[in-house]
Amino acid sequence: MNPLQEQADSLFDELSTVLRHAPEDPEQAIQALRAADRAFDRLHAWMREGKPLPQPWNAR
Repeated sequence: MNPLQEQADSLFDELSTVLRHAPEDPEQAIQALRAADRAFDRLHAWMREGKPLPQPWNAR
């Protein structure tokens, strides 16, 4: 796999991991939402630069 695809997949995995986390209290929920927002911003910036989509999003 090429390095650009690996980076796209890594960004996707980071966002997915944060979104799967089930916070136990309101403060953890706030932290999880902030982490998800940062992860999404990184993935969004990546895609806006025209770089590869994460493999789960590639339609074949």
